Amino acid sequence: MTDKQNKENEAPRIVNGQLLACPDKPNCINTEYPDRTTQFIPALSYQAAKSEQVMNTAKSIILEMGGEIINEDKNYLSAIFTSSIFRFVDDFEIRQDEPALKLHIRSASRMGYSDFGVNQRRVKLFSEFFKENIK
Repeated sequence: MTDKQNKENEAPRIVNGQLLACPDKPNCINTEYPDRTTQFIPALSYQAAKSEQVMNTAKSIILEMGGEIINEDKNYLSAIFTSSIFRFVDDFEIRQDEPALKLHIRSASRMGYSDFGVNQRRVKLFSEFFKENIK
């Protein structure tokens, strides 16, 4: 398994037009599945006039937060974040839904059960930076 693949030996990806659902563990946050209430936060909204800027803004924020971009497409981006001490790897993905003017996010730990809220805090921080920069 390479460091750019998750523990199921699959790179993060889009499944049926959505980000992959979170496993049944508290170490994942996702904006695509509101029925999974403990793992859900709402997607980010933006104005139509800003649609062209969304992915570039998201990429810049991820890089500023210390992430490494591993896959980039027109409306999809995946990155990894590596913890400084134990070198744990978390996958971070975004999917731009242009018709709905939404940015969907998934952040998940590759190993373990609990992440002590790391992925949720990462998504909240990303969301704050995104809202500030996409005005």
